[in-house]
Amino acid sequence: LTEVASNTASTTLLMPILASISRELEMNPLYLMVVGTISASLAFCLPSATGPNALVFSFKEIKVIDMLRTGVFMNVLSVLIVVLGMSTWGSSILGIDGTFPDWANSTTTT
Repeated sequence: LTEVASNTASTTLLMPILASISRELEMNPLYLMVVGTISASLAFCLPSATGPNALVFSFKEIKVIDMLRTGVFMNVLSVLIVVLGMSTWGSSILGIDGTFPDWANSTTTT
Protein backbone atom coordinates (compact mmCIF):
# COMPACT_ATOMS: atom_id res chain seq x y z
CA LEU A 1 0.00 0.00 0.00
CA THR A 2 2.81 2.43 0.80
CA GLU A 3 4.34 1.83 -2.61
CA VAL A 4 1.54 3.79 -4.29
CA ALA A 5 0.20 5.98 -1.46
CA SER A 6 1.90 8.13 1.12
CA ASN A 7 3.07 6.52 4.35
CA THR A 8 0.85 8.81 6.40
CA ALA A 9 -2.24 8.02 4.34
CA SER A 10 -1.54 4.30 4.52
CA THR A 11 -1.09 4.40 8.28
CA THR A 12 -4.24 6.50 8.75
CA LEU A 13 -6.20 3.99 6.70
CA LEU A 14 -4.78 0.88 8.39
CA MET A 15 -4.95 1.83 12.09
CA PRO A 16 -8.74 1.52 12.55
CA ILE A 17 -8.71 -1.76 10.63
CA LEU A 18 -5.90 -3.19 12.76
CA ALA A 19 -7.60 -1.98 15.96
CA SER A 20 -10.82 -3.72 14.94
CA ILE A 21 -8.97 -6.94 14.08
CA SER A 22 -7.17 -6.94 17.42
CA ARG A 23 -10.46 -6.37 19.24
CA GLU A 24 -12.04 -9.33 17.44
CA LEU A 25 -9.02 -11.55 18.20
CA GLU A 26 -8.89 -10.21 21.78
CA MET A 27 -5.20 -9.40 21.53
CA ASN A 28 -3.37 -6.25 22.54
CA PRO A 29 -3.95 -3.66 19.77
CA LEU A 30 -0.41 -2.34 20.16
CA TYR A 31 0.98 -5.57 18.78
CA LEU A 32 -0.70 -5.14 15.38
CA MET A 33 -0.70 -1.34 15.32
CA VAL A 34 3.00 -0.86 16.06
CA VAL A 35 3.91 -3.44 13.43
CA GLY A 36 1.57 -1.75 10.95
CA THR A 37 2.96 1.71 11.69
CA ILE A 38 6.58 0.69 11.28
CA SER A 39 5.83 -1.41 8.21
CA ALA A 40 4.17 1.57 6.51
CA SER A 41 7.62 3.16 6.30
CA LEU A 42 9.07 0.21 4.43
CA ALA A 43 8.61 1.14 0.79
CA PHE A 44 11.48 0.03 -1.42
CA CYS A 45 9.97 -1.11 -4.74
CA LEU A 46 8.97 1.91 -6.78
CA PRO A 47 10.53 5.31 -7.42
CA SER A 48 7.30 7.00 -6.35
CA ALA A 49 7.23 5.24 -2.96
CA THR A 50 9.53 7.64 -1.10
CA GLY A 51 11.62 10.71 -1.75
CA PRO A 52 14.94 8.85 -1.49
CA ASN A 53 13.72 6.26 -4.02
CA ALA A 54 12.81 9.03 -6.46
CA LEU A 55 16.18 10.72 -5.93
CA VAL A 56 18.12 7.54 -6.71
CA PHE A 57 15.94 6.84 -9.73
CA SER A 58 16.42 10.37 -11.08
CA PHE A 59 20.09 9.70 -11.87
CA LYS A 60 18.97 7.24 -14.61
CA GLU A 61 21.53 4.65 -13.48
CA ILE A 62 18.88 2.23 -12.24
CA LYS A 63 15.77 0.79 -13.90
CA VAL A 64 12.35 0.24 -12.33
CA ILE A 65 12.72 -3.53 -12.72
CA ASP A 66 15.95 -3.40 -10.71
CA MET A 67 14.19 -1.45 -7.97
CA LEU A 68 11.30 -3.94 -7.99
CA ARG A 69 13.58 -6.96 -7.79
CA THR A 70 15.57 -5.58 -4.88
CA GLY A 71 12.57 -3.87 -3.28
CA VAL A 72 10.45 -7.02 -2.98
CA PHE A 73 13.30 -8.78 -1.21
CA MET A 74 13.84 -5.77 1.08
CA ASN A 75 10.12 -5.51 1.88
CA VAL A 76 9.81 -9.19 2.81
CA LEU A 77 12.99 -9.11 4.89
CA SER A 78 11.97 -5.88 6.64
CA VAL A 79 8.50 -7.13 7.55
CA LEU A 80 9.99 -10.33 8.96
CA ILE A 81 12.44 -8.31 11.04
CA VAL A 82 9.70 -5.99 12.34
CA VAL A 83 7.40 -8.88 13.28
CA LEU A 84 10.25 -10.80 14.91
CA GLY A 85 11.36 -7.70 16.78
CA MET A 86 7.85 -6.98 18.01
CA SER A 87 7.39 -10.61 19.05
CA THR A 88 10.60 -10.62 21.08
CA TRP A 89 10.99 -7.04 22.33
CA GLY A 90 7.35 -6.00 22.46
CA SER A 91 6.73 -7.39 25.91
CA SER A 92 9.82 -5.88 27.49
CA ILE A 93 9.70 -2.44 25.85
CA LEU A 94 5.97 -1.81 25.52
CA GLY A 95 4.70 -4.17 28.20
CA ILE A 96 2.68 -6.18 25.71
CA ASP A 97 1.63 -9.58 26.97
CA GLY A 98 -0.98 -12.07 25.81
CA THR A 99 -3.92 -10.45 27.59
CA PHE A 100 -6.47 -8.09 26.09
CA PRO A 101 -6.11 -4.76 27.93
CA ASP A 102 -9.11 -3.06 29.53
CA TRP A 103 -8.37 0.25 27.81
CA ALA A 104 -8.80 -1.38 24.39
CA ASN A 105 -12.34 -2.58 25.08
CA SER A 106 -14.75 -0.30 23.22
CA THR A 107 -17.87 -1.53 24.97
CA THR A 108 -19.12 0.40 27.94
CA THR A 109 -20.94 -1.00 30.93
CA THR A 110 -23.13 0.98 33.29
